[in-house]
Amino acid sequence: MYTYSPKYIQFYPTLKCNLSCTFCFNRGISAKTEMNISDFKKIISIISDIGVQEIDMLGGEPTLHPEFSQIIDIICSKKLKITISTNGSHVEILEKIMSEYNNGLITVGVSVNSEEISRELRNYLFKYKPLIKSVFSKKCNIPETARKYLGVPGMKYYLLFMDTVCEEDLASSVPFHE
Repeated sequence: MYTYSPKYIQFYPTLKCNLSCTFCFNRGISAKTEMNISDFKKIISIISDIGVQEIDMLGGEPTLHPEFSQIIDIICSKKLKITISTNGSHVEILEKIMSEYNNGLITVGVSVNSEEISRELRNYLFKYKPLIKSVFSKKCNIPETARKYLGVPGMKYYLLFMDTVCEEDLASSVPFHE
């Protein structure tokens, strides 16, 4: 038996993305073939057996995986918690998941970094109150689109520091101070 297991793991169902965010730590990575469902079932079974309690799902854009709904089904069948980090571009998929899995296992975090967001995404944000995230940089601290949601009852906001992946990032990133 395992004496220690991580509380959570990060899982990248796909590295494909439909946006080109300048702050993304996965930008420029070529999208490989997505994990197939058979392999995913094996991995989830193993991590569940060793005591992992939560999956932190990132990408690329996780909702672009062709079997995204099946992935959610498999994770929920093991009673694991899921945090899905998304750019919010596939609102219909997010709404389907939130309406089908109102079980307290799923948390959605939506990145709000652009100057405009769609009406569908705005409606989703007010209806489901996901986590709102934006990236702090020298160019922008809290985007105006994100400010609209500060103080909305039941909605949490996270301001994230930009990952510095390459030398070009240094011009925009804000270092932690001692």
